[in-house]
Amino acid sequence: MSKRNILLILFFGSLWGFSEVFLGKALYSSNIHYPGVILSILALGILGIAYALIQKAGAMALIAVVATIFRFINAGPFFCHLLAIFSLGVGFDIAMQLFKEKKLIWLSGALGAWLGYALFAFAITYVFRYHYWTAVGFPKVIRYIGTEGILTALGSAVSVWLGYRIGENTVKFLKTKPKMVYGGIIGLTLSFWVLGAI
Repeated sequence: MSKRNILLILFFGSLWGFSEVFLGKALYSSNIHYPGVILSILALGILGIAYALIQKAGAMALIAVVATIFRFINAGPFFCHLLAIFSLGVGFDIAMQLFKEKKLIWLSGALGAWLGYALFAFAITYVFRYHYWTAVGFPKVIRYIGTEGILTALGSAVSVWLGYRIGENTVKFLKTKPKMVYGGIIGLTLSFWVLGAI
């Protein structure tokens, strides 16, 4: 993998992790309905931008790994949240490989979101057997996928489409002023980690 792609993966993963820690804290403390849905829609918008820049299988999952590590280091070992972040990235990565057509980017966003929620619900219940999920079992899995999963899919169809459009313009900008942009990306990535540690 090129240095450019590694740098972008670190940047987008850090940005996603940063939003999970700081925006997530604000949303969960405000008692707003479905804070995870809002965070997931934003995260998939970020992945939409990233996909326009790095169209390689596995890259979105690697971004999710970076975001998971960022959240683990800066918000503690909340396994449920960490698995949700990773599952969302993997779900989106799979969807992007199924629908590579530019015109279907909105469908990839919706399917990626729903698939990520499904992967998380089944893994947390039947693989890792977290008591909060196993106590209710399959009805909770179906309810989660059918409510929060669908809400996120609908929102992500828009956020991924919008993110991809932003990413396309970023690609053009990268070609005109690469040194300035990559310097800014390095600075922002470091800033996320410094702020996260404070």
